[in-house]
Amino acid sequence: MQADTLDDEACYLLPYSEAIREGRQPEPAVDGPLSPTHWWGEYLPAIRQWEDVTGRAAPPPSEVGRKGGPRVTAEWVEWLMGLPLGHVTGVPGLTRGQQLQILGNGVIPQQASTAFKALFDLGV
Repeated sequence: MQADTLDDEACYLLPYSEAIREGRQPEPAVDGPLSPTHWWGEYLPAIRQWEDVTGRAAPPPSEVGRKGGPRVTAEWVEWLMGLPLGHVTGVPGLTRGQQLQILGNGVIPQQASTAFKALFDLGV
């Protein structure tokens, strides 16, 4: 099965979300340098690499939505983008939808840095 969106990936392909789909409460995030191994399935190598780059554990990728099923967390999207903890999710007064909209319209700092470097190298 090919997932169409990040939300599909987080909610239907990650082992973490199985508990939510089955009506169970998933385990909470741990306070340590790495997230639990069994959350990630085949994506574990990529998650571990990004945890190493960001210097912090991946937050839970999904949460219980309004209708009881899993939905992607804004904290995970923020982490995937390499943004500091709370860069968007820590702004008071923003709803989850607003946080995801801001993140979706945002720029990944590492990607922007690489683009600027390439332009400078070209002498543009």
